[in-house]
Amino acid sequence: MTRLTANMAAPRCTASTIAGTQTELPQLGSWTLLSFLRYASCPACNLRVRELRIDGDELRRAGIDWFVVFHSPVGRLKRHMPDDVWQNVISDPESQLAGRFGTTRSWLGVGLSMLLPAFYWAFLKALAFGYWSGPIDRWFHSMPADILIAPDGTIRLAHYGRHIVDHVGVASVLDVVRRGPAVVVRDSPVFVELQSILTKTRRPDRRPS
Repeated sequence: MTRLTANMAAPRCTASTIAGTQTELPQLGSWTLLSFLRYASCPACNLRVRELRIDGDELRRAGIDWFVVFHSPVGRLKRHMPDDVWQNVISDPESQLAGRFGTTRSWLGVGLSMLLPAFYWAFLKALAFGYWSGPIDRWFHSMPADILIAPDGTIRLAHYGRHIVDHVGVASVLDVVRRGPAVVVRDSPVFVELQSILTKTRRPDRRPS
């Protein structure tokens, strides 16, 4: 699948939320954040929904409409999602929407997750909030993705996760909206942070006196 990048025009389509409402994607005239997740009972995915739900007011004040996309059927999603976010949850059981936005599947990404402390920290947090893994709908090895689209339909941020808990935080999304220029996030935040540290600590070239 072809990945999207900043400055591209976002694919336009109509999707149904599990509340039964039809919504145009992207929401022209306002910012649109799409988070592509895995299956309804996925603990890490439920943590992501919780993050967006808690920060929902701040996102709205910034003019951002957010949606999460699962490849689980509507009935199962309704059993796992709080009623007050049904209008933000989209069921995409055949991954047609996910495919249009370039999401991927990776067993390597699943394996990488098992090696990262962030994965186990997220798992413990999920257990603390009562998110237990249940039936797996179709593709266990789907990787997450976050796509931020400007009011004119132009992609401003495209982040494709390298592992199961690899998402762009809400603070980073808000920063992109406030700064305005297009940003492409190709690596996970962990790699970006390491690259930043290396750049800052690199010794300058010595010039001959």
